[in-house]
Amino acid sequence: MRRALSLLSVAGLVFFVTGCGSDSKGSSGAKTLEFTITDEGCNPAQTSTTPGSTNFHVKNTGANAITEFEVLDSTGHIVGEKENLTPGLEGSFTIDLQEGAYTLACPGGTKSPTGTLTVGAHGAAASGSADHDEGGGDCVPPAPASGSAGGSTTEVKAALSDFKIELNPTAAKAGTVELDGTNNGTHPHEIVVVKGVASSALPTDANGKVDEDKLPADTVIGELEAFSPGKNCSASFTLQPGSYTLFCNVVGAEEGAHFQKGMVTSFTVS
Repeated sequence: MRRALSLLSVAGLVFFVTGCGSDSKGSSGAKTLEFTITDEGCNPAQTSTTPGSTNFHVKNTGANAITEFEVLDSTGHIVGEKENLTPGLEGSFTIDLQEGAYTLACPGGTKSPTGTLTVGAHGAAASGSADHDEGGGDCVPPAPASGSAGGSTTEVKAALSDFKIELNPTAAKAGTVELDGTNNGTHPHEIVVVKGVASSALPTDANGKVDEDKLPADTVIGELEAFSPGKNCSASFTLQPGSYTLFCNVVGAEEGAHFQKGMVTSFTVS
């Protein structure tokens, strides 16, 4: 089914987040990208991979209003899709991807009805969660942060477990903060960075995850997207002086909201 899609613009932010994902191979030798359809739309909504034969595996995890997942090329033509995926159903299709940008479409999503798949020589296949459902994988190399909040650069080790975030160090000078995460747990984990809102003041929804849409404007700095157990993932942020709250906003099918289980910590920039 063809439909017109509006281009979504994203406000410029002074942070760079890596794409995280799995690089599994199917029986045909094609890479497999894992996606889920949620009420919010496509999950993940932003991901990257390398060119070549790619299998798209899509599952509807409970979205009653969305039953389609589409991939469109730069001209707006649908190059692959799966229809009639009612809640609980899953399906697959294969595309021979070329270098460039593709649009992901989950028509009817409340937050991510469209997304972006970037295909390049140094991409990494991803099945993470821009929308914080359980998922994750490896990472592409992080891009350096830009902007200026001072001349300092601090590397911060972030050890993620079930369900804790441990930072070393827990403070830094204003400037570039390179967040180097290691998932020591048994579930995919992520780190969302918020400025000026204490953990006790973070708004939550009925599932116990942080409702980022209800946070004050400009408080969400960025995130290190969900990545799998045993993997490393990193991102760079340009941080101004202030207090920051870092938390995992993944909601697992079995364990529930990681934030509600205590996966939150604080960080200070002076």
